[in-house]
Amino acid sequence: MTCPCESGLAPSACCRRSGGGWYKVPKPFEPAPPLTGFAHPKCYLHPTYNCCETLENEHYVSAMVLRTIGPTLRVSGFSWVKGDMSKDIPIEQFTSRVLCTRHNRALSPIDSEAGRFVRCIRDFCNSSTLPPRARVLFSGHDLERWCLKTFLGLLAAGILQSGPGQAIRRVHISPQIIDLFFGRIADEWGRGLWVRTHSLRPVHTELAISCMPVWNQVTNQVLGLTFNFFGFDFAFSTTPTAVDDSVFRPSHLKFHRPGGLCTIELSWAPGVPHSGPVEWDWGGRNTAKATSSSV
Repeated sequence: MTCPCESGLAPSACCRRSGGGWYKVPKPFEPAPPLTGFAHPKCYLHPTYNCCETLENEHYVSAMVLRTIGPTLRVSGFSWVKGDMSKDIPIEQFTSRVLCTRHNRALSPIDSEAGRFVRCIRDFCNSSTLPPRARVLFSGHDLERWCLKTFLGLLAAGILQSGPGQAIRRVHISPQIIDLFFGRIADEWGRGLWVRTHSLRPVHTELAISCMPVWNQVTNQVLGLTFNFFGFDFAFSTTPTAVDDSVFRPSHLKFHRPGGLCTIELSWAPGVPHSGPVEWDWGGRNTAKATSSSV
C-alpha cells in the first residue's frame, strides 16, 4: 500500500505519523535562495524583492485544474465577456502576464496539488465510474495557498467583476495580503477555506468550474473568492468571517456514492483551527446532498 498523498512512497516513509494520524507537509513555494533584490513592477509578488526580469504567461486558474475539464473552457462573468453571455476559449488563451518567471515556476508545486485535488473531486462525483483509489490525502495549507494565488492573479489581471459590466480594476494588492500568502500573519478562525454544506441545496454535478469575487459593497473591498468545482461550492476568505451553511477547514470531504465511500482527507498543522468532516450522500446519478458536518 502506498501513501494516500499519491507520492508513491510507503505511508511510514511519507505522511503516516507515529501516533497513527496523517500529516502531509505543505509544498515548498518560495524561490530558491539567494534573494535577487529585484522587484518586477508587473509581478504581483514584487513586494518580496525576489523577482527575475522576465514575465511568463500565467493561467488565471491553474492549467492543471482547467485540464480536468478539457482543452476548451466555457467562461462567463469576466470583464471581457459581455453581460450574461458565455464564450468558449482554448485553455492556453486563459492567461495573463502577472507573475515573473522566477515566482511562477516556484509556485508550480501548489498548482500541481490543486490539479490533483480537482481531479479527485471529478472522479469521486462521477457515480458511473470507479475512481483509481477511494482515499486521498492533501495538505489543507497547499489548497488555501492555491486559492490565494488564484485570487491575487485574477485581481492583478483586472478581469473580475463586482457585477455585470462592473470590472474590478486598479486594485491595490496590500502588503498584508502578500504577508498572508507567505504565512507571516497569525492564523485566525474564519480566515481561509470554507466548504458549503447547505442541506436544502443539493449539488447537481456537472463538468464545469467557476469562480467569483466576494465583494463588500459597503466598504468597496474584495474580501475573497468563491469557487465551484463540478457543482461543489468552496470559498476562500482573506478576513476572519463566518460563512452561512458552510464548514471552515474541514478535516475530510466524504462522498457516499454508489459502490462505496470515497474520502479526501485534509491535514492541518498542529494548533491550526479547523473543523470536522463534510459528507455528501448521492440522491441520484448526478445529485449529491450534504448530510452532516461538525464545526
